Amino acid sequence: DVISNPEFDLVIKMHSKRSVQDPQSVSSWFRRHLFENLFSTKSHVDHIYRRFAEEPQLGIVFPPVIHMGLPTMGNGWTANRLPAEALRKRLGINIPFDTHTPLSPYGSMFIARRETLLPLVEAAFTPEEFPSGGNYRDGSLAHVLERLYSYVVFSQGYFARCVQTAELAEISAVTLEYKLDTTSSYLHPHVLEQVK
Repeated sequence: DVISNPEFDLVIKMHSKRSVQDPQSVSSWFRRHLFENLFSTKSHVDHIYRRFAEEPQLGIVFPPVIHMGLPTMGNGWTANRLPAEALRKRLGINIPFDTHTPLSPYGSMFIARRETLLPLVEAAFTPEEFPSGGNYRDGSLAHVLERLYSYVVFSQGYFARCVQTAELAEISAVTLEYKLDTTSSYLHPHVLEQVK
């Protein structure tokens, strides 16, 4: 009813992010990654709202792909790719999927223009299609949809923006640099040869 109501401009999707399938150290970091990157301070949220006001084609805002503690970087689809392909038509997705890691709101927390989410309502998912508490895993509808939110938005001509606080960027960047350095040690030293 909220997504269908034109009185609303933006929709915020947030939840407890319990991540019962992950160890506490991973789930607590994931929760922090989501909440702080979206809602850390009033000025941070004001900045996000200004982006929507100043950029009419901005459809959705979410934290960058989480890569600490989870194997999403380079492997973001896992068991979700085939079910995602099966939902493409139902959701009106008319653009190609990313090969390895979809640019999407992992953890399913985001701020979006209300109208960009209408295809999710029109798809008429039923509660029975979603997993019960103990079956929340890759390949289930909830995990598949979190990889498809941005594709639904993109298919309507809007774009996405990732947001990250300076504090979390400092932590994430150092870890990402370590991963790149370690991986690069197995590759040719020149980037064009690495790509080949």
